[in-house]
Amino acid sequence: MPCRAVREFGAVDIWINKAGVNSPDKPVYELTEKEIAFILDVDLKGTVFGSKVAFAGMKEQGYGQIYNVEGYGSNDAMMTGLTMRGPTDSPDRKGG
Repeated sequence: MPCRAVREFGAVDIWINKAGVNSPDKPVYELTEKEIAFILDVDLKGTVFGSKVAFAGMKEQGYGQIYNVEGYGSNDAMMTGLTMRGPTDSPDRKGG
């Protein structure tokens, strides 16, 4: 999606991660491996891969902001870590 935005608008200045799916309406201990994998693929991988592409373009243009909108659930810890760690992963940034 960021590549399409760049083609259509010239740049991505702001990227907002808010992908997520609801868990099936049953207790966690009844979730199948396939259901868990789907949740993680959308919630976690969607955020990471979207941010990765957006960040590459922002780094090239020298500016941009990525926002992670947290929801409700166990994925929040990963989202918080990505929000805090993402900017420090830039090769141009020294320290933390």
